Amino acid sequence: MQEQRGAEAFSFFSLWLTKAIAGLVLFFALVQAEFALALPAAGALFISFAADLWSRRAARGLSFSLAPDRDRVFPGENIELSIELRNMKFLPVWLTLELPLPRNLEAEEQLSEPGVLRGGLRLLSREKSRRVLRLRAKTRGVSRMGPARVSAGDLLGLSSRARSFAVTHEIIVFPRRLRMKTLNVPLQEYFGAHAARGPVEDPAWYAGTRDYTGTRPAKSIHWKASARLGTLQEKLCEPTLQRKLLFILDTRGWEEEAGEPENPAGNFERMIETLGTLAGALMETGASFGLVTNAGLENSFRRVLPAGRGPQHLGSLLEILARISGPCAAGFDDELRAEARRYAGFVYCGRSPGERALGVCREIAGHAGGRKKIFCVFDGEGARAAAFWEGFPACRSEDLCEAPQ
Repeated sequence: MQEQRGAEAFSFFSLWLTKAIAGLVLFFALVQAEFALALPAAGALFISFAADLWSRRAARGLSFSLAPDRDRVFPGENIELSIELRNMKFLPVWLTLELPLPRNLEAEEQLSEPGVLRGGLRLLSREKSRRVLRLRAKTRGVSRMGPARVSAGDLLGLSSRARSFAVTHEIIVFPRRLRMKTLNVPLQEYFGAHAARGPVEDPAWYAGTRDYTGTRPAKSIHWKASARLGTLQEKLCEPTLQRKLLFILDTRGWEEEAGEPENPAGNFERMIETLGTLAGALMETGASFGLVTNAGLENSFRRVLPAGRGPQHLGSLLEILARISGPCAAGFDDELRAEARRYAGFVYCGRSPGERALGVCREIAGHAGGRKKIFCVFDGEGARAAAFWEGFPACRSEDLCEAPQ
């Protein structure tokens, strides 16, 4: 949490005009010896300065914390947001909290204002208050809370000072998981059962280390790990028969129709969900996979995910998909050509068949050594139901996955 100085909340007694008028009335009342008028003027002046001093001291001794119970969710899942306010001073205070909520998160309870959590409470000396807010994830994206605005003042509410707390927590909402249909023949090879693990290891695919057994050549010893652990360690590498598949998300074409009434943004989201579902199915087979995309990502997040496998690697791929802010008209950089040499198969996801998609696929085919190693998935509206397109196995996204019931 980063605290930022905020504005003051004024009341009648906190205005400098009120203090000036009360001071003038008190001065002339004392000069004229009008004690009946001087007493209320002095009382108003005392209350004004006391309330102002109270709010200053109360705001300085205020602590605010916010913590979600999880920061990676799928649409439809719940998040428990723990909000804690602590009065670290001896002086009791009256607090008012205002916390804007992200658009893709909705509160289960009824709020006084949609999208904003508001509430007031009283904290005694060195007292803390904790509240749990249940949120439900609606759509894919990166959710950022706040900034939270907390106003602290005296118990009568005569004067208060506001402080803004910047919330650094991010909640990643992954793309929705779809239900896969019965796979057709070209794609079945990618997501079907794998061949047995081969006895020959690929030295380019480092997987970890273990204690050196002495049954392997000395070139397999990992000298840096051995020096760090104090015992000889040997390298573990993936076998050469392990399938390595690269997902290519080409967003060119979607941005051209973003302003039309039949906005294809829904189809763009459907393609992202399809890619995430295919990656999940591939992860269950134990294969290695990576991702390259030219989409615009929030905070300049990386657009290339190196090959890997397992649930944690799938989470990294889904996080990249969740951070996509929209389609981009830019092409691929040199990273695509560099990554293409490391994979045995490719899944190209694009808007529609055309010259741009054909250029990318032909370039990859030159490095992969064949067109049958590239499977093309196109938008349902921009592609025809055909098993092959320009020699490449192809299908529509709606033929692969369907929305869960």
